Amino acid sequence: PYTTLFRSTQIQGNTVLVVDDQAVNRMIACKILSGQYNTVEASDGQEALEILEKDYESISAVILDLIMPGYDGYTVLRFMKNDTRFSKIPVLIMTGDVDWKTEKKCLESGAWDIIAKPVNKDSLKLRIENIVGRSRYDAQKYEQFLAEHDGLTGLYNRTKFFQEIRKRGLQSHISEYAVLHVDIDRFRLYNSFFGEKEGDRLLVYFGNLMKEYAAKMKDSVVCRMEADVFGVFCKYD
Repeated sequence: PYTTLFRSTQIQGNTVLVVDDQAVNRMIACKILSGQYNTVEASDGQEALEILEKDYESISAVILDLIMPGYDGYTVLRFMKNDTRFSKIPVLIMTGDVDWKTEKKCLESGAWDIIAKPVNKDSLKLRIENIVGRSRYDAQKYEQFLAEHDGLTGLYNRTKFFQEIRKRGLQSHISEYAVLHVDIDRFRLYNSFFGEKEGDRLLVYFGNLMKEYAAKMKDSVVCRMEADVFGVFCKYD
């Protein structure tokens, strides 16, 4: 949806991307954040997306103007929200048009916070600090989640599954339980024919079915073992 021609921009460490079509606004924001964050500038939405495409892993937050030629702020928010690489990067809207309708639309579009122009130095620093802190806390929680869960379906992973089996086995007679091994017949053929994205959708759908099925049984545990293989540990009546 946008070009792949990039400026030579070296971005490292704790970086904030400042997006505004007015150079003076970019200069003010960068000066306020200097010393605490590295900053990189984009003069419009398309240039911002090009920088994100190239260096999104180094971007800690985005300060985004709403009214810009070409891709405006709402367009950038939409691209970021729909791209898993960018969707977790916090966005602070910086605009001169702040009312409850604008604020509501920005937050619904994926913005994390909003600040009015001309910006107050202390307020900008605090808001950036808050959204970056929230983002890092969410990332930590997500890493903890992934240590025990499958990232695609949200079910337990193999390691956590066997931990739960051992725990239940110590608490009761293991003979009272059954382990079900379930896989999707001809999944590789489905994946090859419809593509990996549709294959993932099928896995998520099937995982939800397994979860609903297991919820009807006593003291059950469900996991995605690998690929299209699922496991269920449940009470055997």
